[in-house]
Amino acid sequence: MAPIVPADLRNRDSDGRIRLNTAVTLAELARQGLELDVGLALVVYCGGSAEPGQSLAATVEYSAAEGIWVAAPDDLGDSNPAAFADRFLPAQI
Repeated sequence: MAPIVPADLRNRDSDGRIRLNTAVTLAELARQGLELDVGLALVVYCGGSAEPGQSLAATVEYSAAEGIWVAAPDDLGDSNPAAFADRFLPAQI
């Protein structure tokens, strides 16, 4: 089973990948003793719990341009990251 971690699903790079650099995300990774590596499968979620429609499967990548770890959603279903986020998140978080 893939580790489950919180992330800001709207905090994306220009390729639509979710940045894994928020304090909450980093604290949860540390709590679980997870070391990020390219290809690691994760479930990322937004909000107080991993509710259906607010979580998604993703694969860890490293953004050399930003120098941070990111999570590439396994199925964007739309090349526009904003449209993807709008489908999965309420208007106000």
